[in-house]
Amino acid sequence: MKLRISRGVMHARLMALSAVLVLLIGGAGAGAQSYTSGLDAVEDGRVEEAVAIWQGLIDADAPDRAQAEYALALLYETGRAVPWDEARAATLYAASGLPEALTNLGLMYAQGRGVDFDPAKAAELWQQAADQGHAFASFNLGLAYYAGDGVPRNAVRALELIYAAGEGGLAEAQWAVCQFYERGVGVAADRGTALDWCQRAAAQGHEQAGLALSRLGQNAASGETGAQEPSASARALSEEPLSEDTLSEEPLSEALVAEEFADEGAPSSNPDDGAADNGAAEATA
Repeated sequence: MKLRISRGVMHARLMALSAVLVLLIGGAGAGAQSYTSGLDAVEDGRVEEAVAIWQGLIDADAPDRAQAEYALALLYETGRAVPWDEARAATLYAASGLPEALTNLGLMYAQGRGVDFDPAKAAELWQQAADQGHAFASFNLGLAYYAGDGVPRNAVRALELIYAAGEGGLAEAQWAVCQFYERGVGVAADRGTALDWCQRAAAQGHEQAGLALSRLGQNAASGETGAQEPSASARALSEEPLSEDTLSEEPLSEALVAEEFADEGAPSSNPDDGAADNGAAEATA
């Protein structure tokens, strides 16, 4: 099972750029304030000005250079206010070294966009970001272990990583953990635990988890909530993979596109943008 990404769906269901970048601001001082000015420019629709601010931080080797490199990489990857240049985006992600940047760079290696196709390198980068507690990276690495992309297939390891991402608050991971427990993949089947994880995901608005609550609730009402005997798939991956609405085969990317850009009509040189709304959702189950 390959990690195959549809570019068109990147633009539909991922976090807004500014919301994630705000989380990267740390501390006070001139460098951080200049970076904040770039964010303010994005929010006001002055993306070209933000590009100039962030490029200036990089050129000056400012304390928040890593954040600026990550921000510009996002723009180059999507062709917003700058020429679409995935190779440049990959270079900037690598230079940044932030866990968010490593997560996106891993996705590019998993797809062979801007860099050579290298699932093993993707897994290595996701491991580096996951080691820093990054939920997106942990989820992606879990998917890689589930599918055997760049790493050996290992359902137990997949669940460990996806579980950690779920604990980190990622709804897609919480939904996946629900399905691992319901179906007994990498763990003994336990519908009570499955119901708990499904409720967590549904509380964040995960559509599939919300639809599954009724089914799992009925199981709970009938007393089918306790741990069951481990199935064969609890010891190894099932020959039949989890259903398409269970685990996304598509790894997540951290804030690939800013919804504000599209709303403001910011220029884009990405030739794929015209078909951006025509694909199925990429990053969520």
